[in-house]
Amino acid sequence: LSEHLALLASCILQDSESLANIGCDCLLRLVLENDERWTAPMWDQILQAYEHLLKCNSPPSALTAAAAPDSAAESNGSLLSQDACPKASASGATEATPPADPVDAVASPSLQTKLNRSTSSTAKSTPPSNAILEGKCHVQLALVRSLDKILDGRAYGRLQRPHLYKLLDILERTYTEVHATNRDGELWSRPMHQPIREQFIKQEVLTLRSFVALLLRMYADPQLEEEQRVEERLIMLYAEVCSCFVVDGADDALPPHQRQLHSTQTTNINQLLNGVLAFRPEQFSKHLSVLYPLLVQLVMAESREIRTTLVKVMNRVGVDFLSLDLS
Repeated sequence: LSEHLALLASCILQDSESLANIGCDCLLRLVLENDERWTAPMWDQILQAYEHLLKCNSPPSALTAAAAPDSAAESNGSLLSQDACPKASASGATEATPPADPVDAVASPSLQTKLNRSTSSTAKSTPPSNAILEGKCHVQLALVRSLDKILDGRAYGRLQRPHLYKLLDILERTYTEVHATNRDGELWSRPMHQPIREQFIKQEVLTLRSFVALLLRMYADPQLEEEQRVEERLIMLYAEVCSCFVVDGADDALPPHQRQLHSTQTTNINQLLNGVLAFRPEQFSKHLSVLYPLLVQLVMAESREIRTTLVKVMNRVGVDFLSLDLS
């Protein structure tokens, strides 16, 4: 398996978008068509490969390098450095890698060596062109969609708890990086970057949607519903995403690219609101003190879709806590 993963990784990390997409398709088919065969250690390797790919293909890291080629050249002479995307929390703060947790997936040193070897063969010492950077954006979206398809299929039931937490870490890191990049005004003020702006917006919206979907599914999972790690990450994400959405919506001086991003995040906010509606009564009650101030702020949202879903949430507040008859 490790040899196949390393070979596909070398294809996916090529500058040729068509070759990279072929690699993405083959990797997804390999995973889905053999999901009954994978043991827990094999799933560890599969997720390790996806984590490596999302780090090394990272468009935000490549964009930053293109904006400052001199500093990129000083960093091992490669845009595909394994440490190009340090672990970050949902708040965007970079963190040191924590000690291994008993429920964490186990990385394979031998596989990592093979992945690093395949990565070094595709590394370039010069910043990518806009065409290559746009191709990386498309490939990054394809990788995130692959994780969605894995989770939407039979594979979710075959994944153990460490694998689900590993997927959360992968999606959170990918989302946090592109989220921070999309809010770097100096970076986006450069004319050379405008053609790929929409690709970065798509990446943030899609990755956040995938991250939220997995958190909500795990929170509703009978085997995981009492897991404090899931609960804390979910509620913190609610607070940060909704607060950011409200602040951006009230900022008349918001840069055009951030205004465009704000308008596309309607689906993310609506997803979060529908997630609240799906909470069981005890979950809804437990988190209302944190969520209610956020819900009140969303009342002024311009989106009719958000306001329509918000009415349903507020009706539930009235029924569950004020004993209102809204029939």
